[in-house]
Amino acid sequence: MSDSPGATAVAPVTHLLYLHGFRSSPQSTKARKFAAWAAANRPELVWWCPQLPASPAAAMREVMDGTAAWPADRMAVVGSSLGGFYATAVAEQRGCRAVLLNPGVDPARDLADAIGTTTAWHSGEPFEFRPEYVEELRAHFALAGRPFNFTTASSLSASNCVKTFGPSPPYRGRYRQLALHRIL
Repeated sequence: MSDSPGATAVAPVTHLLYLHGFRSSPQSTKARKFAAWAAANRPELVWWCPQLPASPAAAMREVMDGTAAWPADRMAVVGSSLGGFYATAVAEQRGCRAVLLNPGVDPARDLADAIGTTTAWHSGEPFEFRPEYVEELRAHFALAGRPFNFTTASSLSASNCVKTFGPSPPYRGRYRQLALHRIL
C-alpha cells in the first residue's frame, strides 16, 4: 500500500502497542475501543496495553523490555496524551510506526503541578506522583535539544512514520480511523 508512485511497500503490522495517558489505564475508552477493533478486525495481531507505572523511567523500561522481541518493521505504537509522548520515544528508539492522539509535548512542564497524591482515573486508586518523575521526564526524554518529529493530520501519507492527531472535533474520528487503516 502506498500513497505515491514509486513509494516502497510497508510491511503489515503484526504487533500493536497502546500507551495510555497520565492517570489513565488500559480500561480507558480509547484503549478498550482499540482492543475491540483489533479483536474484531485483526485477531492475529499481537496487542498489548500495559498499565504504566507513575515513574516515566519505569514506564519506558517496561515498554521497551516488553517489546524488545517485537519486529520493529512490523510493530506500531498508539499513544494518547502522556502515552503519545512515550510513543514518540518508542518510535524514535525502535524505528517503528506510531499514531499519536493529542500527545503531550512538554509533560515535564505540564505535570509539574500534579506532584503529590492523585488518583487513577478509572479505579479511583490513589498513587504518588513524585518530583523525581518530572526530572525523569526532563532527563530521559530530552532528544538532544531537537523537537519531536511530529507531522500533522493535514500531511497524512503512508510514508510518514509518526502521525499526530490533535483535539479538533471535526477530525478526531475520521483521522483516527484513517490512521489505523494506514498503519495496519
